[in-house]
Amino acid sequence: MTESFQAGLSSLTEAVIRARSSETSYERGRGYYTGGAIKHRIRHPTCLEAHVEGSQTYGVSVWVAAPGEIKAHCNCPYDWGGDCKHIVATLLA
Repeated sequence: MTESFQAGLSSLTEAVIRARSSETSYERGRGYYTGGAIKHRIRHPTCLEAHVEGSQTYGVSVWVAAPGEIKAHCNCPYDWGGDCKHIVATLLA
């Protein structure tokens, strides 16, 4: 699983990250990333975890569900389709 996770992360280009989210989420996530909102990031052998500061601190997890399929979860209330800004910031990092 470790190799597939590393391969999955290396396939995440900026274009792929942009396609996973709405334009608004992408732009806000990019701002979070460049503004230093990622306060804690840990790369485990099979997943990536981060804490991203927004209106409060949100937890993000990223993992490979199947070869070439990156999944992510954030505990923020975003529910409008695609990745939230916290996931975008984490993926950009």
